[in-house]
Amino acid sequence: MPQFVASDGHSLAYRDEGAGRPLLFLHGLTASSALFAPQAAAFATSHRVIRLDLRGHGASGADPDADIARVTDDVRELIEALDLNDIIGVGWSLGAMLLWGLLDSPAAARFAGAVAIDMSPKVGNEPGWSLGLVDMSMREGEPGESWSDRSKRIAGLIVANGMADARTTLIDKMALVMSDSDPATVAALGTSMMEQDFRDVLPRITVPMLVVHGGLSRYYPAATAAWVADRLPHGRQVTFARSGHTPHLEEAEAFNRLLADFAATTPTTNDASRSEPATPHPGR
Repeated sequence: MPQFVASDGHSLAYRDEGAGRPLLFLHGLTASSALFAPQAAAFATSHRVIRLDLRGHGASGADPDADIARVTDDVRELIEALDLNDIIGVGWSLGAMLLWGLLDSPAAARFAGAVAIDMSPKVGNEPGWSLGLVDMSMREGEPGESWSDRSKRIAGLIVANGMADARTTLIDKMALVMSDSDPATVAALGTSMMEQDFRDVLPRITVPMLVVHGGLSRYYPAATAAWVADRLPHGRQVTFARSGHTPHLEEAEAFNRLLADFAATTPTTNDASRSEPATPHPGR
């Protein structure tokens, strides 16, 4: 995987495949770019597919001091280094939060549209707000639990109950990817994620956005996706009835059809000629 050096000197791994309109995929906490493999396989022949491993995830180095602002800057800096424009951003869970931050910044000019997968603008619940994480205990480790065992347990919570063989295979694949993440970085980003509140940001996001929800998600209720879509000027909720927290994996073919249609019908806002592969500037 190519390496990108962020402004603070931290090295990050990313995948850059194909050519055409850029599709930028941002994964969730404890995951990696590998969990967008079904999308890369489907779109790399028709689009430019960029997948970043966030700090402490996949092939990117650990950073126990990481926070949401720094990781958002990582994504922005990679976008600038690769000179990406007319982007369709796809953010799953934590990745959706990063997209919301980018779309409420000057970087928004480089985006044409976005897809947010099963995420709340405020993860923690409080009086007057109950659309965050359904069960906060899911974030906690169990006494004596190894990182590998925790990864498998969390993967089991992410994936909806369904056909046993298919579910077991997906859980095993996810757990293997998740076990490669750095526990200290994950803990730091998890703490920072809990401090974020994007509720007031959503009305300022002007690009069209699909708000995707897994109908069997144990993370966020359907009301969360409806609330987010309603606050966005150009938001539309889409529910995948047989999915949990990962519709892009659990119903990959249907998700890919949705994304293909969205990319095809979202107006081009930038010079498409600038979407061909580029090499990061010297030192990156």
